[in-house]
Formats: sequence, structure tokens, C-alpha cells
Amino acid sequence: MNKKGMEAYYLVGLLLVIAGLIVIIFIYNSIKGGIESGTDSEVCRQSVLASRTSKFISLGTGNPLENLKCITKNKFFVDETSENIKRELVKDIYDCSYQYWDGKLDFTDFWSSILSQKNYCLVCYIEKTSNEFKISAQDLRDEVAKAGTIKDLLLEGDAKTVFTMSKDQDLLISFYIAKRSTGMQSGIVIGKPEDIKKKCEVYAFKQKGIMV
Repeated sequence: MNKKGMEAYYLVGLLLVIAGLIVIIFIYNSIKGGIESGTDSEVCRQSVLASRTSKFISLGTGNPLENLKCITKNKFFVDETSENIKRELVKDIYDCSYQYWDGKLDFTDFWSSILSQKNYCLVCYIEKTSNEFKISAQDLRDEVAKAGTIKDLLLEGDAKTVFTMSKDQDLLISFYIAKRSTGMQSGIVIGKPEDIKKKCEVYAFKQKGIMV
């Protein structure tokens, strides 16, 4: 290939790279613009996608967790029946999984310096009740299974563990991240704050209270 041919070859390659970057930036800006509207869960979900997309532009500079537009919801059940609380728990578990793309989207690439060898629990819900509510880990697992499929449901404790909620005892629903050499391992983790803190570094976002 002569000199002019080589120059043309490299010019075409450069133009293709530039065109690719323009497309990626356009997609990223479209996602970012959509974050400003929608439900809290949808805003969080889109911000996770934006973080995933932005890694191609910025190589993941900055803290990926702080860049997410997610909210930790404080949910307080007032004089609700056990069945209603159970139903809401299952709904919130699936909502938390939905916000983080059911663990299918690795938004931690290029951030190994931040996440490597660390486990994070991104808190979706902090729940409590006016009247004491109890449910065994096995019953909760069965209720979640009836509603669909969660990629990885981690209940702190064994099959005999009983989760308790009251006005003085919180129950946390969190998205779990473990960055490993093979990629991001993730799932939903549920338990008392003190138990989850033993498992991972707890990361709560800007909080919003909800009365039920």
C-alpha cells in the first residue's frame, strides 16, 4: 500500500472512531436527560444505565456510587395487617432489584480502585412498623419466589432466622455489590442494619420518608 493509501486508511479509521464516540455521547446525553423525569425508581434505574454508558467516555473517573441518582426510602407502616406488610415487602424487594437492572448490568467497570475487595450494600428501603411484625427467612423467601425470580436473594441468617420490624427495629432492603476479578457479583440482601453492616459497607442515598 502506498503512502496516500495508508493515509486514507487511517483517516477512515479515525472518522469511524469519532463517529462511534459521537453516537455514545448522544446516547449518554439522551439517558441523562431522561433522568430528570419519571418515578424515583425509574430515575435511579436510568442513572445506573448512564453510569454504565459513561465509562466509555470518562473511563470511570469519580465515585460511581455518588454519581447515581438513587433515593433511600424510609417506609413506615401504620396499623397495617401482616398480609399487607408482607405484600409490600415483596414489592419493595422487586423494586430494589429493578432499580439496579436485576444485577444484569455491570456499572462498576473501571472502578476497581474503589470497589475492589469491598462489598457494598446500596440501601433501597429502610422499613419499620407501628406494630411489631415478624416473618421467618424461609417464609419471606417463599413469598418472593411466588412473585417471580430474583437473581440472588441473600437473607442474613439461616432458615430459622426470623426478621422483626417494629417502631424501634428497622429492616433494610439493599442491593448488594461485590467486585471480583470475574466481574460484578450482586443480589438483594435483607436484614437488620447491624447484620448488614457486618456483611458490607452500607451506602445510603438521599432519603425520602413514606407513610403507609
